[in-house]
Amino acid sequence: MLRKSTLLLIGIAIQMLTGPARADFEEDLRDFAQSWAGARYEASGDERKTQLTALLKTADELTQKYPEQADSYLWAGVVRCSLAEVESKLTALGLVKECRAHVEKALALNPNAEDGYAYGVLGTLYARVPGWPLAFGDKKKADELLQKGVTVAPDGMNTNYFYAKFLYDQGDFARSRVYIERALNAVPPYPPEQSLPVAIRQREIRELNEKLKTETH
Repeated sequence: MLRKSTLLLIGIAIQMLTGPARADFEEDLRDFAQSWAGARYEASGDERKTQLTALLKTADELTQKYPEQADSYLWAGVVRCSLAEVESKLTALGLVKECRAHVEKALALNPNAEDGYAYGVLGTLYARVPGWPLAFGDKKKADELLQKGVTVAPDGMNTNYFYAKFLYDQGDFARSRVYIERALNAVPPYPPEQSLPVAIRQREIRELNEKLKTETH
């Protein structure tokens, strides 16, 4: 009985110590995601590149501050992918390889990172980058990863959007409609009025849905 009481007290003490740290991490992550969305979708030209470069440093600081948190590595990967879009081809190639390494690190720490978002990011990366010998692009691998994301979060807004977009790009409009419908009906992780990334994703979902309405097969 005494042993059980002692273990209970230890458990409570751990929660009291880790609770505030987790709250700090989630707040830092939300702030980072907001800044990333602004840089990625609202800034343009040299300003976009400047903001993303600054965020790259912030992302790496998050991985150092929270080395056991999968999401810190996930977002360090995401910002690298975004920066690769505005860099030279040679620099971009290095960034996408770093992106893959960071997202794989996130998945190693937590296979369910951000409710399957990590699989969506990695799958999209495999779908978009060139294949061998230039890079590691692989449509089959992309399909597997994106399906894994949907398996992890079958009702997820992001996971269903990522897979719907991939299928649309492959010309599989019938299956794409299935997943975009799920994305449209998904409950967002945060209210869109409080989260720029969510608001932007919902806009992308509506845009893809409109595109699919014009396809006849």
